[in-house]
Order: sequence, then C-alpha cells, then structure tokens
Amino acid sequence: RFAQTWQVHKNGWAMLPGDAKRWPKDLRVDGEPAIVTERGGAPSIYLAPGKHRIEGAFAWTQLPQSLRVPGTLGLLTLAINEKTIDFPDLDDRGMLWLGERRTGGGKDKAIQDTLALQVFRHVDDNLPMQVTTRIKLDVSGRHREILIGPAMLGGFLPLALNAPLPARLEADGQVRVQARPGNWTITLVARHPKPVDALARPKQQAAPWPKAEVWAFNARNNLRLVEITGAPAIDPRQTTLPPAWQKLPAYIVGPDTRLTFITKRRGNPDPAPDQIHLKRTLWLDFDGGGYTTRDTMNGTMRAGWRLEMAPPFALGRVAINGKDQFITRAEGSDKVGVELRQGQLNLTADSRLDADDRTLDAVGWDHDMRSLNLTLYMPPGWRAFHVTGA
Repeated sequence: RFAQTWQVHKNGWAMLPGDAKRWPKDLRVDGEPAIVTERGGAPSIYLAPGKHRIEGAFAWTQLPQSLRVPGTLGLLTLAINEKTIDFPDLDDRGMLWLGERRTGGGKDKAIQDTLALQVFRHVDDNLPMQVTTRIKLDVSGRHREILIGPAMLGGFLPLALNAPLPARLEADGQVRVQARPGNWTITLVARHPKPVDALARPKQQAAPWPKAEVWAFNARNNLRLVEITGAPAIDPRQTTLPPAWQKLPAYIVGPDTRLTFITKRRGNPDPAPDQIHLKRTLWLDFDGGGYTTRDTMNGTMRAGWRLEMAPPFALGRVAINGKDQFITRAEGSDKVGVELRQGQLNLTADSRLDADDRTLDAVGWDHDMRSLNLTLYMPPGWRAFHVTGA
C-alpha cells in the first residue's frame, strides 16, 4: 500500500507511484474512491486546490526489484514486510529500489544524515534593488524535512522561489525543504521597496549555514555611481559563483559584515548621445504637388523617449518592431509623435508632405540624426536637374 499528502494551489494533475506494468489500485482521495488516469505513461489523478491525502495499493505476486515514483516527490518513508527501511534507495531516474541494485547494497548503516551548504548572492543595484540568492545543498542520508536560513535579507520582499525539491519560504525568511540525497540548487529572488545604502546578512543564521557567503555586485552607473566598503573583495574567478556572475566584482560577506554603498553620483548627467540612423524614401506626386514619404529609423535611444514630427509633414502611420503605435499630440503643441519604451530603436513611419515647395527639411523630426540617406522617386516626365544641401 502507499499514501501521499498533496498541497495543491491550483487545479492540476498529480502523478502517482507506478507505471503501465504496475498500476495503482483501490485509489482513494480523502477517503473517497477516485479514478486513475494515464498521462504521459504514468498514473495520474486530477486534484482541486487544497490539502489532499491519497491512498492506494499495488497487487503483485512477488516484490518487484524497483518501482517508479513521481519526480515531485518530497519526503519518502518505505517499509517492506513491516520493516522500516531507514535509507530508501531512490535513483536519479525516479526509480525506488525495493531490492538491492546490481552494484550491490548493504551500505545503509554507513550512511549518515549530513547537509552542506554554499550560498551565493547577486546584488542588482537597480530600481528597485533586487537580490538573487542561490543555495547549493549537498544532502546525504535519509529523506527528511530541513529548515535553512533565514535566507532572505532583512527588509526585502520575495518575488520568486525556484527549487527542484518541494520547498516553501516561511514568514521569517527561512526556507523549508523536503530534502532527499543529492546535490540541489535553490534560487530565491527578492526586491527592496526603498533605496538601499547598506546590506547585511540576517543575524539568526546557524549551522549548517556557511560562515562566509560570496556576493556579486551588478552596478547600474546610469542610475547611481557607488563606492563599496565594509567587505573584502575577492577574485570571482577563484570562486564557484555561477559563470554569469563571475564577470562582476565579488565580495566575501561574513556574519558581521556590513556592505555599505557610498553614493558618488546619482543619474547620468552626461549620457552618451542618441545614435539614430534615418533612411528616407520619397515619392513625388504625378502633379508635383506633394510627397509621400517612408522613414526607417534604427539605432539606440539613451536620453529622449519621444519622437515627434513637425509640420508641414503629416504623420500617418508609425510601427515599432513591426507593431503599429498610437500617434499622440502633446497639449498645446502642433507636433505629433510616438512614445518610445525601448532603447533599441527599429521604427518605420509613413507621412505626407502636401506642398509644391522644392525646399525640403532634411529630417523633419525633432531629433538629431547620426546619418541620413534619402531616395527620391519621380513619376514619368520628371527629371532632377540640380540638388543642393546634400
């Protein structure tokens, strides 16, 4: 027989022990009979939100060598012939071994309950500040529930908790994990609701939490320029930080370390100029009374976040990254334009110029361009005799 306890947060399928050859029978959910459904080759049952207890049984003439169990399994207790197995043998493929493996067994008595942790943090000095904590667990021994931390820094609000094992963030910042033997990585993402001038580890951290953590700092010099004091720097390449974090400055943070940020400058008073390249195509009307234009703009925006076109051009359509945009006019202005939300610009705009004036604005937009390329198409019977200003 088997029994499971599930905490379900939204409607979904729960996988059961067994497979097509060893199908669970006499299934009950909270004491009521239930129907088992095959999904992806595994027995499953559909559960509503809430806490549920699932019970069932297997029928076999002799004890099988192994039994498949769900990959979402948390704690596992195994008894064979009414004898409790202290260290159930569960491999990486989700197979629970009820007999000895081919490689041999009999080593259960030598296995100890041990837990080793490594902690790394990525401090993103954004608005708001965001800290990503990675906890590496090396677990051996029995399947058991462990409580580690507090893992979250003081004053931060949790955004996400990702773990390959069943895990939950407690109100005091500790992480409760249903652990089993193996190497696992838990990732906790949190943000601070206010400006931050200093960071420190929680005070109540006890063994097996490591005495030293490694922090990587991602500066945002366009928001503020800071000097970091209070913690010794370390070569990130000499640590086991995640590869993407090894490109950042790293610090050793102990239990009493206070990482202080001394602000040297806020914002960027001298940002690099926008780099926009304009390619314009004009089609002259048959009667010479106006032009239809198409502008293609590519480049990088760093300061201005709106583009406007001045009369006598009449803006008709604008698309950014292939998506049409709303054309708006600021109150009290005779210019129309669009709002920009991304630094990388890929814009096309169609407009009309109803004038027989042979003098044209080179740009027409209220923005300096890094380069301009203009192509003029004329109807039959028209020729260009002279061009100036180009």
